[in-house]
Amino acid sequence: MQLSALSLAEGWLVEQRSLWEGRLDRMETYVATLQSKGEEAWQETQEIMAISIFRWNAQSTRRGR
Repeated sequence: MQLSALSLAEGWLVEQRSLWEGRLDRMETYVATLQSKGEEAWQETQEIMAISIFRWNAQSTRRGR
């Protein structure tokens, strides 16, 4: 591989890492908030997340991913 191609790949990876770290930080804050609200809120969130994952998987399958 050429150095320029590696530099482009590295730049993309740095961007993606930054995006995912931000998402995970927000998720951590959200989960901590729910846990502080109690078990009922936590159970509701788990159900919502399961539905969201199911829908995402269904959409990905239809798109051929």
